[in-house]
Amino acid sequence: MRDQLRMSWVTLDRFCQEEAEDEPLRRKLEADNRPLRSSAAKLTDGELLDKLRSMGFELDRSGVGNLCAGALSAEEVARPLHRDWEARNPGGGFQVDWIWICLLALWERWWPDKVCLELLDDKIQAGYDRQQQRDLAACAATWLDAWADVLRLCDATGIGSIDEFDDRFPLTQSLYNWLSDVEMELWNAGVNSREFLTARIGLCSETLRRFPGEEQWRIENLRRALAETYFEIGEHCTADELFESWLTADPRWGWGWIGWADCYRGSVKADPAAPCWLMCSSLASSSAANSPSTPVPARRAYSPIAAISVHASRDCCRHTAEMIPSS
Repeated sequence: MRDQLRMSWVTLDRFCQEEAEDEPLRRKLEADNRPLRSSAAKLTDGELLDKLRSMGFELDRSGVGNLCAGALSAEEVARPLHRDWEARNPGGGFQVDWIWICLLALWERWWPDKVCLELLDDKIQAGYDRQQQRDLAACAATWLDAWADVLRLCDATGIGSIDEFDDRFPLTQSLYNWLSDVEMELWNAGVNSREFLTARIGLCSETLRRFPGEEQWRIENLRRALAETYFEIGEHCTADELFESWLTADPRWGWGWIGWADCYRGSVKADPAAPCWLMCSSLASSSAANSPSTPVPARRAYSPIAAISVHASRDCCRHTAEMIPSS
């Protein structure tokens, strides 16, 4: 069980904003005089600076820029200012939230391309909105932009694991969960656009490279996604080489056999002499098929052909190749 992650201010604000859609809760927020990010939308840059000045922070654009230089979130910038204001205004309530709200609004307006936890969170949530609207291409494009921000944050901090990222940057949707959704949506969007399949290869490869110590299930899922995407774009030899290398190292990876075989099942583009299907069948019927660690569907799928050996499979493929007339 993963440890519970701390909640960032952008996530708390997002939850409050969603709750505000309920009339009784909206009235409670108003009664508590609690500002939200949406409260800054109607204010000009000057009015946001005036709000900060009224709280004792004499800042202009240059001053805000100096505060944000090197920071990776507006929350990081706002925390010491919060402590300062609360020390001067004990019992000041939710008015302190204006500091973070103003800083984030100005960051978003003045430096929208500067990587920031809160703006990354916005991109991820915007992708989920587009997913709900079934706009697959827009969802995939939005999430690729967000993924680029994730990589920039990793580069800036030297982060080398998904858990480390989630501890340092607690998003509304954790990287731990979101990565699987990104990989899936890139595949879905790739049905109509090859560029998203190419992007999926990049995402899987980069994730495997940057986070080599992840849980086995994630590593295996990423490997399968990587190889099947190579196959889908027509690079069958690359897919075969990847699957063969991984399954040689771990022949008990049942879902790997299934993934490799599924690439060829029903494919009209694949080389009919390719050894993949028979190799998968034979090997899955040996040590992999009989292992408790192999998924039940894999054992059920391949047990009827348990008598075929690896070498026999390859011999059969060579024989099949000889029978195929040359074009």
